[in-house]
Amino acid sequence: MGVSLSQIAGLTPGVVAVIGGDVLVSDITHDSRQAGEGCLFVAIPGERYDGHDFVDAAIEHGSSALLVEQRQGDSLPQIVVESSRDAMPWAARAVFGIPDASMAIAGVTGTNGKTTVTHMIEAIMVSAGIPVGIIGTLGARINGVPLMIARTTPEATDLQRILAKMRDDGVHTVLMEVSSHAIELRRSDAIRFSVVGFTNLSQDHLDFHGDMEAYFEVKRRLFASSVTEAAVINTGDPWGERLEATSNVPTTRVSLDDEADIRATDLMASPLGTSFTASTPEGSVRVVLPLVGAFNVSNALVAIGMSLALGVEMPFISRGLGELD
Repeated sequence: MGVSLSQIAGLTPGVVAVIGGDVLVSDITHDSRQAGEGCLFVAIPGERYDGHDFVDAAIEHGSSALLVEQRQGDSLPQIVVESSRDAMPWAARAVFGIPDASMAIAGVTGTNGKTTVTHMIEAIMVSAGIPVGIIGTLGARINGVPLMIARTTPEATDLQRILAKMRDDGVHTVLMEVSSHAIELRRSDAIRFSVVGFTNLSQDHLDFHGDMEAYFEVKRRLFASSVTEAAVINTGDPWGERLEATSNVPTTRVSLDDEADIRATDLMASPLGTSFTASTPEGSVRVVLPLVGAFNVSNALVAIGMSLALGVEMPFISRGLGELD
């Protein structure tokens, strides 16, 4: 079993040439040590190392084909591209049979709250009886069973492999934390999201992005019609208000104030948690949240908006949030 090199090339942007035989590919990696029979090795130029220097090692490990920026002789079939970093997510998507076409994928981004929001939506999906996968800071899991991953958002090859496993295991909805690093480094490229959510933006990761404007612009890429079908944005955050104004997809505004599409009223706090009424376009429901703090109410509003966008009914949303552990 596998996908032909010509099929992969046809689904990959920036292809300059396809050289050699039309071999079948069943795996993909950018690490020459993981290359083997049926594997497409991707050579990525980096700050410290150039993957093209490891092509011979990949061949020695049994790699069946190459994805490169410079032609590597005639020893193996290869796809030559303008940018292997940009091409790799799309090639991986093709190798693993376009996993996002078979599942609803929801992405959550923001400086804080990504893990909490995905955990909340996971509880809601469990309440509704929907098979769910999750990928994020605390790892990856399928219906509560952990998988091993290395990053908040894994490298594109690993990410597509995980998505394929989730699809093959019958997952209906995947919840992903999408970090700014992952967006900037193209790890989340080639995924069509059903909905993306924004929590907030604060001064963090500026060693990587430089300043808040650059940080914001990276986040904004996720809220484009080419990436997602819908968005849920916490407009109670100033950067969220600005993001909502530039979003070109159907957007649900959530906030603690009265101007949002989904808002919280009648808040009551106790040492054990917070209860509030969630007012939504689908009606109102009382939520008893076993978490304290207004910031967790904001997180819950994002989770509610995203769950509604995914087709979950209000009673399951209320019950799922109330059963958070």
